[in-house]
Amino acid sequence: MSHKLLRNYGSILVYQFVTILTPLVTTPYISRILGPKGIGLEAYLYSFIQLFSLLILLGLPMYASKKIAETDERNMNQLFSELFSFQIIMTGATTSLYGLFIFYFNQHQFLLVLYLFTLISTGLDTSWYFVGKEKISAIMWRNIAVRVCNIGAIFLFIQTSNDLWKYILINGLTLFLGQFLTGSIALSEVGGFTFVVRTIGQHISPIVLLFVVPSMLTLTLSINKLLLENFNGAVEVGVFNQAYKLYVIAISFISALTSVLMPKMSKYYTTGDTERLKKYLNFSLRFISGLALPMTIGVLVMAPQFVSWFLGEEFSEVMNPLVIISFSFVFKGLSDVIGIQYLVVSNKNKEYALAVIVGAVVTSSCCFLFLQLNFKAQAPALALFVGTAVTLLIELYQVRKVVSFMFVGKYLIKYAVFSLIMGGCMWGASRSIEIEHTSLYLVTQVGVGVISYSICFILSKDPLIQLIKRKKREI
Repeated sequence: MSHKLLRNYGSILVYQFVTILTPLVTTPYISRILGPKGIGLEAYLYSFIQLFSLLILLGLPMYASKKIAETDERNMNQLFSELFSFQIIMTGATTSLYGLFIFYFNQHQFLLVLYLFTLISTGLDTSWYFVGKEKISAIMWRNIAVRVCNIGAIFLFIQTSNDLWKYILINGLTLFLGQFLTGSIALSEVGGFTFVVRTIGQHISPIVLLFVVPSMLTLTLSINKLLLENFNGAVEVGVFNQAYKLYVIAISFISALTSVLMPKMSKYYTTGDTERLKKYLNFSLRFISGLALPMTIGVLVMAPQFVSWFLGEEFSEVMNPLVIISFSFVFKGLSDVIGIQYLVVSNKNKEYALAVIVGAVVTSSCCFLFLQLNFKAQAPALALFVGTAVTLLIELYQVRKVVSFMFVGKYLIKYAVFSLIMGGCMWGASRSIEIEHTSLYLVTQVGVGVISYSICFILSKDPLIQLIKRKKREI
């Protein structure tokens, strides 16, 4: 990879990590202060906010970053104005609908009003511009500063189980501040913003089509939470939600490469450079396989100690759904690579949408079935695993002329063996070394895992190492 690609990948990693830094740092504290009931209520109400946020963004982030990557500087201001104008219109319309929802919803209206800051902040998002321009580093440090303020405010103001409203307000206000700072940088780079209506029509169709993907994913998650709440109550929703948050943290590292390469691959497709397009698609599949599989094994080995240390003994039940959901890492990572880096880039949006829709239907259907079998918080976790696997299989069939099942299977088996060896070393270390402090135990386990997995790569002379070492090779 070139220096620029590595820098962008590193920036994406930091940017996504900072985006989830608040829950990563504050979750242990919040879990103990608000308790399972408060956490469950927050997860339940936030599921509604996710649905309304979908109506604001539709499929704009993915479409916009692709268009930004393909557009020259001369036409950048016009394109940005069209896309941001569409976003503003959708924000106004969706906020009005949300107001009606609050009026007719007879429960927790005060908390829902506080979520307005989160909803409006979603409508101010311009991170798609920086992803398309491959300039994540331009907003990274400002984002870090805002997140640090968020963390400080949470530890300062959240003191009792009655402070859920403060938690919602703090998250909304800091998100608003972050979006404001990011937007001001984007406006400065493109030379201002002009609200336009006439020329946004050309973007509506592809944005709405790509809306299927995030809408189905979020809709499925929200439906599964609502089903879980109906069958087993808010506490079980909180248990699953904590496991899902940890899943999102892991996936952000796995999917960072997809965010980096999509703008670059859009340019290759536009210029007709299909060889490079296929080359980096194959590289991504290998990279994701080599990253996701050891993460899954790592979760299996460390989950019991990690959950108790990170979330507290009250959330010990999170371990089971977390272990189940970790098997989705590799399927989700490979699915994103094929769907975003190839199907979306090559304008096969309908094929991508079809795979996601089928996977979403399977997920919700399985969740309902598993809840009938009294799987509780494990039901949506297991359903997510099944649905993600189905989505990947459909995508592999759609790109069978570009990527073979044999190619993917070959490296999955290879890295699975490496991961099992790593897991064996971690398990052996846990049996032979007695460490009283959980934090030191977890650090030791991670160290053993990284070293043993790296040794497997080095001894096998894996081609992935050589690809990563070629930093000066042009893309």
